[in-house]
Amino acid sequence: MLKEIFKKTLEAMFSILPVSIIVLILHFSGLTPLTSKQLVTFIIAIVMLIAGMGLFTLGADMSMTPMGEYTGTNLTKINKKWLVVLVIFILGLLITVSEPDLSVLATQLPIDSLLLILIVGGGVGFFLVVAVLRIFFKGNYKIVLIISYTVVFLLGLVLILIGKKGFLGVAFDSGGVTTGPMTVPFIMALGIGLATIIGGKKAREDSFGIVGLCSVGPIIMVMILALFMKSSPKYELEMQSLDGTIALIYLKNMAKYSFEVMLSVVPIVIIFFVYQLVVNRIGKNKLIKMGIGIIYTYVGLVIFLTAVNVGFLPVGQYIGQTVANGTKMLLLPLGF
Repeated sequence: MLKEIFKKTLEAMFSILPVSIIVLILHFSGLTPLTSKQLVTFIIAIVMLIAGMGLFTLGADMSMTPMGEYTGTNLTKINKKWLVVLVIFILGLLITVSEPDLSVLATQLPIDSLLLILIVGGGVGFFLVVAVLRIFFKGNYKIVLIISYTVVFLLGLVLILIGKKGFLGVAFDSGGVTTGPMTVPFIMALGIGLATIIGGKKAREDSFGIVGLCSVGPIIMVMILALFMKSSPKYELEMQSLDGTIALIYLKNMAKYSFEVMLSVVPIVIIFFVYQLVVNRIGKNKLIKMGIGIIYTYVGLVIFLTAVNVGFLPVGQYIGQTVANGTKMLLLPLGF
């Protein structure tokens, strides 16, 4: 287990350090100098992000991936198709609600966070149902994708014509965040489990493409939401407050995200275990391993979200604002 933790931590370090080094170069070169408190907060965030992402990805591999595969292989045992549809929709919704990338996006937008998260989750749930039914009935993937994106572009055109083009970025980013470390392993494993049981000439092919379809759902749902909103969103920069000691700031935010992550992770865990007790009992050893994975996922998510919101996002916002107000040509290499 220690070897796996080390491996995942190393992977997280290689993901996070390049961006962190760029921020530190910008600071020490004087292009975007941070205050002493910002700098210390950011360095602590780097360490926490590496630890949090390492634990989280290991936990997701141990729990969410097996959950998806077990669910996929056992869905075919349910004779009532409406029940299959309901289970898939709920799982798609809940796994998306617990996605850390979505939480990060929602906190930065001038739209009610809970509403956006539920809308995006509903979009993933609906299109996960579409993707699974396509596998069941052996539908043509290209045709489903063409129809889906035709709807996307028609809705986008309507939003432009009625003066709500400000929602386009929100919609497409909402689709992008569903390709995160929580959603992807679960959905892909679900597809592999389903395709393996259903079989046929296209079994291996059918196990892919589900993530691509699920990413369309949030785009469409957010665009539909935009049709009912009075005007395009107005963006205001809200910087993370650094009042008080750094330790106290981190502790307060960790308490906040401990509760939020519990609310997002617990429902899917409960529904999965109830589903497995009804449909198919998992072996004791595998159940214990999945339980440990869920603990890793929870702890990693809390550390990850705390570090992102306290030390990482504020620095990113500050750098963007500073560069935009100064040498704008820096935005090109910095963006690259």
